[in-house]
Amino acid sequence: MVSIQMTFLRTLLPLVIVTAGCVSACSAAQGENVLPTGELGEVKFHAEAAALPGVNFDTGMQPTGSPVQLQLKVSGVGTNTVDALATASGSIEEPKLTAKPGGGKVIVTGSFVLEGRVSVKMTGLPSYDGPVPGLTDVKIDFGSEAVFDPYLLDGGEVTAKADLPPIDLPPIPLPGGLPGTLKLRLAEGSTVSATFRGTCAAISGDKASYTGTITRSGNFILKPTIELDVPIKGKIPYPLPDVKIPIATPAETINFVSNAVTFGSDPGTGNVASVGSCAPAIASDAGVDASAASKDAAKEASVDAAIDAAVDSDKPDVDANLADASDADVVSDAAKDAGSDAATDGGTSSCDVVTTCQSPNVIGTVSGDTGTPSITWGGYRNEWVKFTMTEDDASVFTKKKLKLRATLTSPVGHNFNVSLYDASCVGGVLLQSTNATGNDVIDFELEDNHGHDDARDFALLVQNLDSPSTCALSATWSLKIEGNLP
Repeated sequence: MVSIQMTFLRTLLPLVIVTAGCVSACSAAQGENVLPTGELGEVKFHAEAAALPGVNFDTGMQPTGSPVQLQLKVSGVGTNTVDALATASGSIEEPKLTAKPGGGKVIVTGSFVLEGRVSVKMTGLPSYDGPVPGLTDVKIDFGSEAVFDPYLLDGGEVTAKADLPPIDLPPIPLPGGLPGTLKLRLAEGSTVSATFRGTCAAISGDKASYTGTITRSGNFILKPTIELDVPIKGKIPYPLPDVKIPIATPAETINFVSNAVTFGSDPGTGNVASVGSCAPAIASDAGVDASAASKDAAKEASVDAAIDAAVDSDKPDVDANLADASDADVVSDAAKDAGSDAATDGGTSSCDVVTTCQSPNVIGTVSGDTGTPSITWGGYRNEWVKFTMTEDDASVFTKKKLKLRATLTSPVGHNFNVSLYDASCVGGVLLQSTNATGNDVIDFELEDNHGHDDARDFALLVQNLDSPSTCALSATWSLKIEGNLP
C-alpha cells in the first residue's frame, strides 16, 4: 500500500492525507445536536452538519475530439462540528449563562473520492474505452479546526480552513494493456472552509439554548495528465483540462438542543447570554434573528439596487463594442458582495466571481479552420474562462477564415449572459449576448492572414443577470465553444 501523509501544525491545525491503496466508507454525520452538562454549572453545546453537501462533480469526457480523453467524477463527504462551553450560574428564577473564553471550536473533516473513465484511440497502441480501476483507491482527506470565544453574536464569525497543499498523487497505471499512467496533481488553491456565525444564545429557567449558521466555501482543483509510452516516440504527456470544483453553499441553520442545566458559581468573565429562549431558527432565514434581519435589510436593499443599476447600464447589443473588461469586473464585484451577503444571511448560494479576466479557468483549445472541434464547460455562478482558437490549415493555396461559436445555456429559472474579450483583457468587449430567454450565442470570425499564425487567445465571462443576483449549486449553466464553423 502506498500512502502519503502530511501534517501541518498551524493555528488552524489543517490535516491533509492522500492515500492510494485503501478506501474507507465515509458519510456526513447527521446526529442529534445534544447539549450535555459536565461538572456543576458547565454547559456543553454541540452540533454537527455535513461538510460537503451537494459536491458530486462529473467532467464528462475531456477534451472533446481528442484521441486521448479522460472523464473524472469527484464526490465529497465529511462533517462540520461546532462545540461551545458556557457556565450556568444564579438560579432558575434569575439565571445567567456565561460563555467560556476560548471555549468554542469549529472542526471540518472530510474526504474527496474519485472515479473515472479513459479512452485512448491511437495508432500503434491498444484501443481502450472504459473505467480506471485505480482511481477508486484514491482518497484525499482534509481537516482543520479553529477556536473562538462564544457566542459570536452581532456579526462575529469564525472559519476553520483546510488548505490542501499542492502535491503529486501516486501515478495510476492505465488499464487495458495501455503502456502509461494517469498522473494527478492536487493544485494550489484547493481549500475547504466552514464558517460559523452565532445568531442567538439564551437561558430561561434551567433551559439553555444556542443557535447559529454554518457556511461552506472553497475550491478543489486537480490537474490531470495522461502519459503514454508511444512506440518510437517514447513517453509523451497528454495534458487534460483542469478539474476545478467550487464549494459554496447557502448558510445552514444549526440549533443546539436545550436540556436542563445545573447552576454553579459565576465565572466572572465571558460573554453573557440573554434571558429568554432562542426560537428554533428557520432554514430559509439561515437562523438570523429578527433584529439582525431588520438591521441588514437596508444594506441588502441598497446592494441589490446597486447591482440592478450596474447590470442595466451594462447591457449593450449583441455585437456592440461598449464595455471594457474592467467594467465587467465592477459589475462582478458588486454581484460578489451581494452574493456574499446572501450566503451569510440565508437565501441562495453566492454568485461570487472566483476568477478574473487576468486569472481565468483555462478550458482548452479549438481549431478555427479544421475538423469539428468543441469545448464544453459548466458552472453555477459568475466565472471567467480562457480558451485558444488555433489556425491549423496552413495551405498557401486557400484563404480560410477562422471561426468559432460560443453557446451558453442558462439553467431553468435563471438568466446568465456571455461576453467575449481578448485574453489580454485590454480594450472593450468583442461580442456579447444578453438574451433574457433562450440560449445566448456569440459567433466570431477572423480573417486568414497568409504567412502568419492567426491563433488567438480569448477570455469569456459568464455572468448572472437575475435581479436580484441568485445562484445555486443545483442550477448549473453549460457553455459550448465550437470551431471551424461553415
